Amino acid sequence: MTRQRIQLAIVAGLGLACFAGTAQAATFVKFPTQARIYGTWIVRAMDKCNVATVSVVNAGDPKGGCIQANSTTDGDTGTGTTMKFARLIVKRADSTLHGEGLVTLFGAGLNPGGRVKVRLTLRVTKANRATKNPSPGVNNVTFMDTTIDCGNQTAGCFSVRPNGVVAGKQSVAECLTQNGQAKGLAQENIQVVDASLVNCDTGKVFGVPGIID
Repeated sequence: MTRQRIQLAIVAGLGLACFAGTAQAATFVKFPTQARIYGTWIVRAMDKCNVATVSVVNAGDPKGGCIQANSTTDGDTGTGTTMKFARLIVKRADSTLHGEGLVTLFGAGLNPGGRVKVRLTLRVTKANRATKNPSPGVNNVTFMDTTIDCGNQTAGCFSVRPNGVVAGKQSVAECLTQNGQAKGLAQENIQVVDASLVNCDTGKVFGVPGIID
């Protein structure tokens, strides 16, 4: 075999090896070793601007947009709630709640006497689960997305104090149980696909993860 043919054979072999490695990595993705806290600041939720209805002339801005609206989202007038700031944390709990997780909400500037809840959409994957047809054996399983509402103070919500502060904690496992979902979804690789704060009095979202800049 000539030197050129040997070189071509080596390159081809390396290519096949890389392809096989990529295929295996895509099939057997490993869980991270640490992911202890999902924490986010909350900004005001606004209706989506689907089609621009006004022209904007400020330099650096897009040329079109929509006047702020809160039809599908919660406004801060009428039955809507105000908000100065809010912080949402979902974390792996201490040893007394191991495998249950913990949802913590703290906020200020809300309407005294109001009620709010935390809405989470979770996508959970568990390793080495026994499965039946059409894929019998032991496999990693991703379960269907699950949306739950958390709040354990008044009618499934967190209550706003007379000073406008809301402070609440509830285990993820308890949130799942009170929403009719399996408690086991509080364990292993838990994606927080979506998170929001909901005004219990209007049923509308008023806060979502974001930044003020």
